[in-house]
Amino acid sequence: MNIAIITPDFSSNCLGRSYLLAQLLQRYHRVSIIGPIFKNEVWFPLAKVRDVPFLPIQTPLNLTQFILRINRIIKKIKGEVIYITKPLITSYGPALIAKKKFKLPLILDIDDWEMAPFKEKNILQKYLQALYHINNPFSFFPCAVMDKYIARADLITVSSNSLKKMYGGLVVPHLRKIIPPKPGMKSSKKTVLFLGTPRPHKGLKELIEAFKLIPYNNVVLQIVGFNKKSAYCQELKASAKRDKRIQFQDQVRFDKIPEYMAGADIVVIPQKYTSCGQTQLPAKLFDAMASGRAIIATRVSDIPEIIGDAGVIVEPNNTAELKNAMISLLDSPERIRELGEKAKERYRKFYSFDKMSQKLNDYILSNLNV
Repeated sequence: MNIAIITPDFSSNCLGRSYLLAQLLQRYHRVSIIGPIFKNEVWFPLAKVRDVPFLPIQTPLNLTQFILRINRIIKKIKGEVIYITKPLITSYGPALIAKKKFKLPLILDIDDWEMAPFKEKNILQKYLQALYHINNPFSFFPCAVMDKYIARADLITVSSNSLKKMYGGLVVPHLRKIIPPKPGMKSSKKTVLFLGTPRPHKGLKELIEAFKLIPYNNVVLQIVGFNKKSAYCQELKASAKRDKRIQFQDQVRFDKIPEYMAGADIVVIPQKYTSCGQTQLPAKLFDAMASGRAIIATRVSDIPEIIGDAGVIVEPNNTAELKNAMISLLDSPERIRELGEKAKERYRKFYSFDKMSQKLNDYILSNLNV
């Protein structure tokens, strides 16, 4: 069976979720990823991927221009099923038209509560911002319209139990294939790692403040995924206040992630309890588990249930507790090793890539008349 996966933007990190779905399904079906690209390049971590066909359509970041070009995306859809990443106008919009035109079934994947950023603003802020960005396809009004059409999907998949409570469907976590890391990434100093796309709800400011309180010189904090053009990333760098133990590194390709994980002693996932944070499940949690790293994470979303006793859970937004958790592990190499082994075993037992691939395929075949 041919499955067309529509991504909202080839140049942003939402492509990562589309790629995961393609990897899970390509064992049983022919898959391709279609969608607009709003910048000049494919999202860097997946720019050199060759195992899944990418079919990006160059489009200006302008709602009017996108609508004028929407048929270019629809014409690229070749298959018996359309699988959409995110209920956004740039992915779900073309899919809804194709559903009506070609009578194709739609599967909608939801890995974030797209309305969450707007819920955190007051009504005046929300509408003033919406008017200012009225021609941005990712602004309030297009998101609100697409949110009303979620029920038009024939099937739904979600990335967390928090989202399942909101939308139903099958939970498909942000899993990773286990790739043996290449040697050579290990530092002579102990390494605390955050790897991912920096966002306000991911708790990086709290992580930096907590790390600055650690009185050890033989440890570094690596923040990998830094974007020099991002105002938020520049704020993070400023908050480090010349602490030379804190290192900022650019985005890395997906195939390099295991190397960075292998070089870390501790992986920290300091997700905040916000409208965005409580429904999102960080993909790097599974990277860390699959790599057998000791994990410190916050009590947000499904994180405590996924980690179980294979990591350290702290309360969100609690700098002192986060600092103490890092010091406790840094003082105990044996505990780091023990938690890493438990995390890897738990990943293999409950989050097998092959089992999820079969489960997703069975879910589709048993619920769609294809």
